[in-house]
Amino acid sequence: ATIQDRIILENIPSAQKFLGDIVDAMRENRVLQVFYLPFDKDATLEIELQPYFVKLFNRRWYIFGSSSDSEVVKVFALDRIEKIVITDRLFELPEDFSPDNHLYNSIGIMRVEAVKPIDIVIKAFGNHPKYLRSLPLHHSQTEVETSADYSLFKYRLAPTYDFYQDVFSRRE
Repeated sequence: ATIQDRIILENIPSAQKFLGDIVDAMRENRVLQVFYLPFDKDATLEIELQPYFVKLFNRRWYIFGSSSDSEVVKVFALDRIEKIVITDRLFELPEDFSPDNHLYNSIGIMRVEAVKPIDIVIKAFGNHPKYLRSLPLHHSQTEVETSADYSLFKYRLAPTYDFYQDVFSRRE
């Protein structure tokens, strides 16, 4: 057996079909023509997308970028893409754009302009403080109180659906 056979990565189906083409388009700053079928729609959308960056989150790959008709950075799940065409058109990534800054106040992939960062304190019991210490939920995490029964962790972030889903998945 090779060392490769002894390292197991999670299977992420969405990476197999389009990730290579998306990375190629990002490398050359090429506009993508994306045929996208959201879960909440019955018809495929055709989007001209300037691909800014990709992110893996909860076993799904996502592509972030702006469309030709808007400078707003939107996110699309690769597993909902039906087809991609790399066009000959080039785009310029805004000089001041940073993927880390774009998601700085977020957990996951969501960034909602209307949801502003606030201070949040979570009380963790049992073994959960150890898990949070070893793998913080967010870069802003600080442990503000520690006792034999619980710990308090403070965050400064914009609480979106991804944040609530992560926290509630740790209940009981």
